[in-house]
Amino acid sequence: RKHSEGLEDALNPGFALPLTDADDACPAHVRSTSLPNATLNLVLAVLGAGQLTLPYAMGQLGLALGITCLLIFTLFSMHSLKTLTLYELHFAPSNCLETYAELVIRVLGTPGRAICNALLVMYAWGGAVAFLVILKGESEFLWCNYYDCHHHPEQWHVTILGSDVVAGSGQVILLLLALFVLWPLSSLQDLCFMKRFSWLGCAAALIITGATCWTSGVAPGSMGRLLEVMRNDLAAPLAQTSALKVAASLPLLSFSLNSSWAFIPILCTLKERTQGYTNGLICGSNLLIFVNYLLLCMFGYCLVDDPQNIKPNILENLGRGRDVGDGGLVLFAKASLCLQLTLALPLRFFVARKTLLGDAGGCARALVALALVSSATLLALPEISLALVLGLTSSVCASMIIYILPAIIDLKLQLPGFWRKVVSLLSFLLGCYILVAGVYANIVGAAVGS
Repeated sequence: RKHSEGLEDALNPGFALPLTDADDACPAHVRSTSLPNATLNLVLAVLGAGQLTLPYAMGQLGLALGITCLLIFTLFSMHSLKTLTLYELHFAPSNCLETYAELVIRVLGTPGRAICNALLVMYAWGGAVAFLVILKGESEFLWCNYYDCHHHPEQWHVTILGSDVVAGSGQVILLLLALFVLWPLSSLQDLCFMKRFSWLGCAAALIITGATCWTSGVAPGSMGRLLEVMRNDLAAPLAQTSALKVAASLPLLSFSLNSSWAFIPILCTLKERTQGYTNGLICGSNLLIFVNYLLLCMFGYCLVDDPQNIKPNILENLGRGRDVGDGGLVLFAKASLCLQLTLALPLRFFVARKTLLGDAGGCARALVALALVSSATLLALPEISLALVLGLTSSVCASMIIYILPAIIDLKLQLPGFWRKVVSLLSFLLGCYILVAGVYANIVGAAVGS
């Protein structure tokens, strides 16, 4: 693919670009990837920092309702992928359309291009704000852990160049990263060389799941408590939730399950695009993703005594309250996440800049990149809820990408399949609910800290 055609790949939490069986993985080659590799690519594209909010969403919904919604959303995501497969093969049976946007534009014309460009900018920039919020908190924890601030309060004040760094270390680190890393990289003409780091998002996600399961599982009586919590929650699944909490939390599930945007370029690389192989790609990848999320949700839900106290970033619970912050696995998970986000953020700003500006000259690139990086950084510096940022971003973008646009494509083109169209109609209605109710619920402050 041309580099400009691959911009939308960066909208995935792990920013995974398709790996192929060919020697050259950039650009991806049509029909060059086996089913196991394509499945891995799709998993790599989905797993990432977006999963950090899932235990929080379970705490707001209740475990029984939350897992039910997670399963339903996974099934609707699979339906969207199936619909995209149908129309990808309809338009290009012998070759392929290489991007999600290309398929939307083929069906909706000029309005489709405007919609996709708007979604690119909103999803890339909004996701960057959320990632900066995470990076600020985790970098401050690692800095304080290095100086042993939690156990020796007298060491909280470390003076560097006349400034008190530790007290606001997260903000200081964020500003330094924005100035010396994010802005310069976001101003470059081409970031293709950073594709080699795309696997870090999935690796960090698996480490986070492992750290959560281990931390929750090794506590005294934890497995018995897990079973007891599940029994109690199943007995009264709606006792601790409300309509606003449901509306504010569901977009977080959508954000973590967004495989639709990455699916088209990955499908394009699949060697055998028969019904059996495409179904295997959809079912296999979503099964792996669902199992990872299910483990994270169950063990994260039982990590604290009161699920209502689960933080929007589950790593905040891992580092506090049970004296496990110094544990090697937890620290490794936090450090891995910080590294992955530092490498993923320039790609998101690059996508937003490229969409707004195209292939403009160096000075214009630097100015637009500066505006994008500085605005996102300034928004992330004060105390702002991660659930609020991701909730608003996902309410608008994930609802359109996963549910609304695939349903419109299906209902507009009218290929045979009555029950598929029924499910597409339900998917459209679900997307509209997440879009309207999710934005409203997050704005009125249903998310913690908003």
